[in-house]
Amino acid sequence: MLSDSPHFLSTRQAADRIGISPRTLTRMLRRGNSTPPVIRINARTFRWRSDDVDQWVRQQTLASNGVSP
Repeated sequence: MLSDSPHFLSTRQAADRIGISPRTLTRMLRRGNSTPPVIRINARTFRWRSDDVDQWVRQQTLASNGVSP
């Protein structure tokens, strides 16, 4: 396995990493709210790159503290 290959997270895993419920993450995505970049597999299945989720969390934390990313 390549060490540079991206690690993909399920909705539950991404939500756990962010600190919200999977339902809230799905709702945010449907409503067009800010979410980490998503990969749509089919109508009901999404995947998130772990690096993208981590970066999004850092950006949200900085923004909530009034710091420009």
